[in-house]
Amino acid sequence: ITRLHKIKNVSLIIESFELFTKQYPNSQLKIIGLGNQFRKLKTLAKNLGIEKKIKFLGRVNRDRIPEEINASHVYLHSSLYETFGVVFVEALSMGRPIVTTDCGGADDIINNQVGIKVKKNNPIEFYKAMLIIYKNYNKYDSLKIREYCESKFSENILTEKLIQDYKLSLKENI
Repeated sequence: ITRLHKIKNVSLIIESFELFTKQYPNSQLKIIGLGNQFRKLKTLAKNLGIEKKIKFLGRVNRDRIPEEINASHVYLHSSLYETFGVVFVEALSMGRPIVTTDCGGADDIINNQVGIKVKKNNPIEFYKAMLIIYKNYNKYDSLKIREYCESKFSENILTEKLIQDYKLSLKENI
């Protein structure tokens, strides 16, 4: 679920997925989003011989996103750079583990209990993280992932943190 732009590095997911399908040929990848890399990514999938295993869903109505996340087992994110990854929180709120690149935005969101962070631009490392999640899927308890998300990113928690930060800032400036 992303804008299909070079900085989002979706080609990394496709290259890693191609490795994954060699072991698990019945796997399917869904890519949601549009952007200037759309045709290039479809061509990459075709050149790797996995175009039938990837569904490019294009732009999806925002109301359908929870349904798509819920129908998936894991969320894959390959961005080169992020500030705060809202989509991480969306996936976690649905109880889905995450494989992501170390893109900055994941630092305060993803830990070992809810997913795996890997180096940027390394399809083999990304593929290995996908394998770890697959082989240990039962250890990623969706209820615990949702509880973690709620405890860190619910509206009440974030509002309280913002108020505390604001009060601290006022004290420091007096």
